[in-house]
Amino acid sequence: MTADLTRHESFVVDDIVSVIDYAGRVLLSADPGSHYQQDKAQSLARAAAALAERLEKGYVPTSRALVLEAAIAREARRYALGRLLFGKE
Repeated sequence: MTADLTRHESFVVDDIVSVIDYAGRVLLSADPGSHYQQDKAQSLARAAAALAERLEKGYVPTSRALVLEAAIAREARRYALGRLLFGKE
């Protein structure tokens, strides 16, 4: 993460990137109905729940949206769905 993020923002970015990672694994990397897809779908549900819990605990000001978006895009590009969402750089 970058130094321009608060601790809470860094955690939010990590959680969002986890959701992107697992969503990509479910949608792009798994045979429909496979054990792998089911396993990653469960991981996706846990990641989404963790993100929701984190967002309930702390507020991220909308004035920081561009900073968060840039951090999410940078980190998410490591994953297939992240590259589809944010481009390759």
